[in-house]
Amino acid sequence: MARRHLMSAQDWQARLAPATDERQIIRHYTLCEDDLGVIMRKRRDVNRLGFALTLCLMRYPGRAMEQGEVIALPIVQHVARQLAITPDAFDNDASRDRDRRKQLADAMRQFGFLGFDRAALRDLTGWLTPAAQINRKAGPLIDRLIAELWRRQMLLPPPRVLELVVVQARLRGERILHEALTGPLTDDQRGALDALLSLRAQTPMTHLAWLQNGSRSPAARNIIGMIERLNVVRGLGLDHRLAERVPPQVFERLAAEGHRMTAQHIGDLARDRRHAVLLATLLALETELTDATVFMFDKLMVSLARRAENKTAARAGSSVRDMQKSLKTVTAICQIMLAAINAGQDVTAAVTKAGDFGQFARSLANVETLVAPDMTGNKAELIGKHATIRQFAPAFLKAFTFHGGPAASSLLRAAALITELYSTAKRSLPDKIRSGFIKRAWRSFIFKDGEVDRKAYEICVLSELRGRLAAGEVWVERSRQYQAFEASLIPRPTEHAG
Repeated sequence: MARRHLMSAQDWQARLAPATDERQIIRHYTLCEDDLGVIMRKRRDVNRLGFALTLCLMRYPGRAMEQGEVIALPIVQHVARQLAITPDAFDNDASRDRDRRKQLADAMRQFGFLGFDRAALRDLTGWLTPAAQINRKAGPLIDRLIAELWRRQMLLPPPRVLELVVVQARLRGERILHEALTGPLTDDQRGALDALLSLRAQTPMTHLAWLQNGSRSPAARNIIGMIERLNVVRGLGLDHRLAERVPPQVFERLAAEGHRMTAQHIGDLARDRRHAVLLATLLALETELTDATVFMFDKLMVSLARRAENKTAARAGSSVRDMQKSLKTVTAICQIMLAAINAGQDVTAAVTKAGDFGQFARSLANVETLVAPDMTGNKAELIGKHATIRQFAPAFLKAFTFHGGPAASSLLRAAALITELYSTAKRSLPDKIRSGFIKRAWRSFIFKDGEVDRKAYEICVLSELRGRLAAGEVWVERSRQYQAFEASLIPRPTEHAG
């Protein structure tokens, strides 16, 4: 079966046609003194003009004049005018094919042009391979190839040969990339990659599709589901440094192919390409799952805090309504006291005359509850959500490695302590805990009667961790969204394959 062309005839015509615009004609087909010195040694006008036009086409568009080719009149006129020859002297019919080929060989020898042979095919295929690894589009690759042939003063071969160079460069580049990615894989790892294309037990979904399609809605059970997928990916034992063996654009393209292709399509690929696509997909998926899980944690903690705040506000409003009588009593007594002070009267006598001190004291005690810490913030209600947070917190803290600067060291050590308590099933905190990160609003809930409330401490740690992650003060290994700020400024070094 005939090979499909990479570009249409119109595209090739645009690249191989001589200049037509007047400015381009002057730019490409103006002869210098050295050119004229060689041309004027020809005996007849027809040979001079034919040789000059042959030389011009060799320089732009970089090819030989074809037998019987009709050269645009403005080009012939411009060149003939420089030679002081009438344009009618140009003759390129079939009877002069021998002269045309002789002029071509003479021009190549005189001006240092080279022909395109098998050695050039091999050399240019190798030269184009790195570019073909990054950009597989035919148009840019052919333009790059043509520019290199111009630089080497090598005549352009027919379009089918140029397309063959591009095809071979792309195939060679793909082979090198696939070998670079999959070369270090063990047979067990290759087998594990292939197993991802099989169906999960009692489901119509492959293992790969299950990994790629976890729910991203912020809920405790969804966080657990994402971590489960993340642990499966990590369990394959793939070295994420393998991604650095190829250019970033190539890695992203292979990962995108894995997301886009069906499992059946991936299974039909050649061995090395199949494993390269699966490897890139899984390494990228680990980062995606990491970002998605941390993002869900962020949204869930914000949602719980907002609900706690709304509930606290509603409870405070209800308490104010329930204490209308006490508020009126306190307000009335305060007004009597102010009036007595302004009149220079005995305040105690004025209050005693107006009412009962005991009633005032009870009303004042009721009013004081409105300004208690659990009525002015959401901390108490948030601590009440401990059971919900406890569903995902152990798995979340264990799944990720957190880093941060000196300002976050106290918080990170507290998070490590909570993780250890979850792992060892210990119920009580040690005598000494990290507390430098605890803000004033949390202290009355955490420190009570000389003891530390573990639930309050855990919720405080997780709330502060969420805030530091969002602010970029804490970052997560294998994350793109929650990485160190410096990592987004310094480009990642790559090991160029091939």
